[in-house]
Order: sequence, then C-alpha cells, then structure tokens
Amino acid sequence: MDFNGDITALENLILGLDIGTTKVAVVVLEATGNQLYVKSWHHEADISCSDNYSEQSVKVLLDAVKKIVCQIPQNLKKQLKAVGVTGQMHGIILLDQYKEPLSPLITWQDKRCSEAFLEQLNSKTKHTLKSGYGAATLAWFYAMKKDILDVRFTSTIADYAVSRLCNLENIVTDPTNAASWGLFDLSTLDWDINAVNNAGFPPTVLPQVLPCGTKAGKISESTSKELGIPFGIPVAVAIGDNQAAVFAVLQEPERLHPRAYPRTAR
Repeated sequence: MDFNGDITALENLILGLDIGTTKVAVVVLEATGNQLYVKSWHHEADISCSDNYSEQSVKVLLDAVKKIVCQIPQNLKKQLKAVGVTGQMHGIILLDQYKEPLSPLITWQDKRCSEAFLEQLNSKTKHTLKSGYGAATLAWFYAMKKDILDVRFTSTIADYAVSRLCNLENIVTDPTNAASWGLFDLSTLDWDINAVNNAGFPPTVLPQVLPCGTKAGKISESTSKELGIPFGIPVAVAIGDNQAAVFAVLQEPERLHPRAYPRTAR
C-alpha cells in the first residue's frame, strides 16, 4: 500500500520494521494506528548448510532492511517521529568487540543441539531449553569451543538492527526477546545469572535487558544520511514478533482467523 495523499495534516508518524524468517516488512502509520504505507520483501538470506543447521546471512538481512526502508516515500520519512522494531525470536548472532558478526544468524529452526546435549544442559541450568534457543546455541558454541575466543556480544537480529540504527555501544534487548533465548528469570525480568554460569558461558556476553517499549537509543547521523530517517528520533527496544502479533490482533480482533477464536478463549 503506497501513500499518495496530503502529508500536511499528518502528525506523529511511526515507522515499524519487521525482520522475519522469510521476509522483511515496513509500515508507516499514524499514532492512531491508521496505516499509510506497507511493504514487504522476501530477503532470501538462507545459507546452504547441513540438515541440522539453520543459518541466515546477517549482511543480506541488513541489506534487505536498507532496500525496503529506502523505498518509503521521502515525504513520509521526513515526518517520522519514532521507530519500532520487531523480528524473528530465539535466534542468535555472535559479535566481536566492535559488534561485527562472528557468525551468521543462527535461527530458531536450528537443530545442532542434540537431545543428549540438551538433557545435560537442562539438568545443569534447571531450565527447559530446546535447540534453536539462543542460550542453548551459545552453550553449544562454548561447549564445543567453536568461534568463541573473540565473542564480546550476542544479539537477536532485531536487537542487532536497533544497535546499528542507533550506533549503540552495547546490545540491548527486551524481556520478550530475552525470554525466547531461555535462562531468563520471569520474577526479576532479567537473566538468571546462576543458570547462565552453569550453562558454561559468561553473562557479560548477553544483551542488557530493558523494559518493554522503552527507548533503546536514537537514529544516528550516519543512519539518517543513509536511510533518510530524521536524525535523533527515538528507537524503541525491539519486541518479539510473537508478542507484536498478539498486540496487533488485540487491537484489531477481526483480523484473527475465525478458527483461532476457540484457542484464545482457553
């Protein structure tokens, strides 16, 4: 959906960005929820690998984000007041001290963690981790001593996009994305440090957890020049795509497929 109307009466426009498993999508909407522009793009970021591995190119994903944002009409982008980001959950990227990727995005579909490995890991942490969970993948890397010497940060793809948009010094996440990795304490809304230590990797490589919906940073000068987004507007900490979808359905329940209503009633 493209916008061809009068921009002069519009206020408080928000950019939404979704980095999914098969495509990226953008939406520009008014604070009221009225959508002005929607577009999606199949990113084809999958990397060929063995049956047990599911990896995607971080560069291809970020390039897809750039392409789709650059296609938004400039008369809309210049009116933007805030940015919200969501994306596929559970997946993890290993990063060096400069926040450059040391690994592809290892997605939620990854199966490298064997049942025996998970059984031992869950026994140590007292959490229920599955293959594809970020914490399980990270524990696997440390247990196998693979590509871990230079790891200083870890991130979901959505959190990494926020970091790049704002040129942050740290990686930040919210409870929805952090919980999707496992080893998260719902009573404190932060990492379960004892469980992390028992999993065999240092807590210092994990993202800083911020409350849902809070400001993660602001659009950097370099991002503003590259993508045409106003410099200095706030970017919210990324939210998990499942939670973002639930919120959208609650706002517009008529969009939910009728067969799903019995499930929501339970």
